[in-house]
Amino acid sequence: MLKKISSVVLLLALCAAPTWTDPQISRVVTFTSGTAQRVAPTRTMANSLLVEMLPGSTGIGYVLYADPALTCVHTTAGQIVAELAPGTATAPGGNFTFPSNNDATTQSGGSDMNWWCVEGTTSDTAIVSYDLKH
Repeated sequence: MLKKISSVVLLLALCAAPTWTDPQISRVVTFTSGTAQRVAPTRTMANSLLVEMLPGSTGIGYVLYADPALTCVHTTAGQIVAELAPGTATAPGGNFTFPSNNDATTQSGGSDMNWWCVEGTTSDTAIVSYDLKH
């Protein structure tokens, strides 16, 4: 009887355990000149962010940070966080990671990916990757 109760308790504990989707979100973004894209369309807390220009890109990529109520534009003072060099035909270009010290963001509750934007030259591509905060 005790063995059966222990089995039921173990089964309930496993059923109650949280389940999450893959914590790593990665996608390729294709740019349209003059149109920045939010890293996430809604509030999305993450531990880290990586943006890297892919091989074959021809223009500068921009990483921007702005309140979701504002439009991200690389010509707006105070929004540019990084300018990324284009890739070559055979190698990726510049990259940006946030934070440089992951403990700082992890301990403070993460960073909202909806505040981050990327922008670049039409047809250029970049990889955008972030680690969801659970």
